[in-house]
Amino acid sequence: MDEGVQEFLNGLPEQFIVFSGNRHKNGSGDRWEMSYWGAKSLAQSLSKRNKGIITGICDKKDVCAVRLGRRALRLITRPETIKRIVPISRVERPLWIKKILDECKRDYRLSQSSFHGIWHWEKVELNVLALAKETPGCDNTVAWLFALIHDSKRENEHGDPWHGHRSAMYCEELFDEGKLKISKGQLSKLREACKYHVDGEISCDPTIGVCWDADRLDLIRVDIIPDASLLSTKIGKKMVCKI
Repeated sequence: MDEGVQEFLNGLPEQFIVFSGNRHKNGSGDRWEMSYWGAKSLAQSLSKRNKGIITGICDKKDVCAVRLGRRALRLITRPETIKRIVPISRVERPLWIKKILDECKRDYRLSQSSFHGIWHWEKVELNVLALAKETPGCDNTVAWLFALIHDSKRENEHGDPWHGHRSAMYCEELFDEGKLKISKGQLSKLREACKYHVDGEISCDPTIGVCWDADRLDLIRVDIIPDASLLSTKIGKKMVCKI
C-alpha cells in the first residue's frame, strides 16, 4: 500500500461495515467492499439465484490492503475474518413512494452509476431507515423522500452547488401535482432538508438531522471518512464509528 492508502486505512475505526454482492454466508471467495456500489455492481452481474447484497463487520487489524478508487474501496482480507454476515433486506416501499423514485430516475441527467446516482440514493435510504428508528421525533416519511430526491437534480458530477435548491423546487412541483402524499408542513421540512444538504451544516431538528446524517454517512463512496462533529444525531455519531 502506498502512503495515501495507508493513511486512509489508519483513519478507519477499529471495526467497520463491509459489503459483498452475493448471499453465500461463508464468504469464501467473496469480494468484500467498503463501498455499497461495489457490492451492488457485483450483485447485478450474478445469476438471479445468487443476486443480492450481504453485509458484515471487519476488524481493521485483519485488513492486508485496501484498493482505493471511487466505487472500488476493495478489501484484501481473509474471508473467514468477516463477522456477523447477514443479507441486506430488500426495501419494501409504499406504492406512492416507489412512484416518486421512478419519477426521479426518469428525470435524472447523469449516469446511473455516477457518484451521486441511484445506487447512492438507495444507500442513503438504508441509512435513513436505520437512523429514523433510533431518533425520536423524526418524520420517517420526510426522511425517506429526502433519500430519493436530494441528489436527483444534479447536473454535473463534481461541483453543482445549486442542486440542493433545484431538488427543493422539485419537491414543490411534485407536491403541486399531487404526487407527494404529505402535508404542507412536511413539504416545508423536506424542502429545507434538500435545499441545504450540501452546506455542511448540522441541525437540532430530528428529521433534518437524520436526512443530513444519512447522506454524509455515505461519504465513504468518495474516499472520505465521515466526520462525527458534522453529524447531527446521536445514532449517526455512533454509526460513523462503523462507517
